Amino acid sequence: MKSQAMNATLLHDIIFYVRYAAPAVSLMSVIERAIRFAWTQKQAARLSTHKETPWAESGAQRYA
Repeated sequence: MKSQAMNATLLHDIIFYVRYAAPAVSLMSVIERAIRFAWTQKQAARLSTHKETPWAESGAQRYA
């Protein structure tokens, strides 16, 4: 039985596709995290400016 030799060109192409795909995936992750962080900061700032709460207006307790 003859052993099959590894195709060096195919291996080279696969390695370079992975090398190009990895930074692209990482960049998408960084952009998504930046958007999420900005949105969360905006929501936190909005919540911290509320002085009245719905349960305080009705006289109900939050944790009964």
